[in-house]
Amino acid sequence: MNSIKEIRKAKGLTLETLSKECGVSAKTILQYEHEPPKRPSSKVVDKLSQGLGISSEELLQIIQSPGHGTGALGEAQDVIELSDAHMAKILSLVEKEIRELQLLLLEYADIQSEHPALAKAMDYISADINLLTEIQGFFA
Repeated sequence: MNSIKEIRKAKGLTLETLSKECGVSAKTILQYEHEPPKRPSSKVVDKLSQGLGISSEELLQIIQSPGHGTGALGEAQDVIELSDAHMAKILSLVEKEIRELQLLLLEYADIQSEHPALAKAMDYISADINLLTEIQGFFA
């Protein structure tokens, strides 16, 4: 397989599932799938390789291979054209999700120190908010 995304999908993993299994944010996984850094973090590579069930060396070869990280523009794919109404609906849903996640953070902020698992979940929620905000920025 030629890409992290192909391996992830072949193993039946969503971004969220892989993120939870390996402790790497979905945003970072997306970055490594589409535009990996020139000098990948050994910590991220180790965690991702464990989550994907491949060796760190294999993952580094994939990341550093020519053509990897070209993102959606470098891959043959079908193009879907969305109307302005569809884009407005999508952006509205993204905005709604961001607000709901922000409310969750506020609601549980007081008790997170008492519950370590909740604190970790709140980190994931924060990462999701950041990812959605970034997505929103692409289309706004």
